[in-house]
Amino acid sequence: MTNLIPPHGGYRNLKSFQTATLIYDLTVEFCNSYMSYKTNGTNKSHRTYLEKPESAANCLICLIHQANFLLDRQLKALEKSFLEEGGFAERLYQKRTAHRANMINETNRYYRTYN
Repeated sequence: MTNLIPPHGGYRNLKSFQTATLIYDLTVEFCNSYMSYKTNGTNKSHRTYLEKPESAANCLICLIHQANFLLDRQLKALEKSFLEEGGFAERLYQKRTAHRANMINETNRYYRTYN
């Protein structure tokens, strides 16, 4: 018997989620480093290519494009899965129809056995 809700790995395992989380973290770091009014002495671990605001912004833009690409691929895969396997309502209908057919078969078998 197939599952009504197919198994999945969870959203935290998706590359699009991981990339979006990285973008968020780097955006916060960017804002704290380049847009704050006070100096933050804890940001000494920046790599050289992120020391200039323009370079850091370009890096974030590249990551945003990567996240967009991954989300587009994820949506295409979900669309393909929906077209091939149907959605939740279709799976629910198939399960219910199969259950009813099974119940009818069992009832018929019972009456043939005892009548």
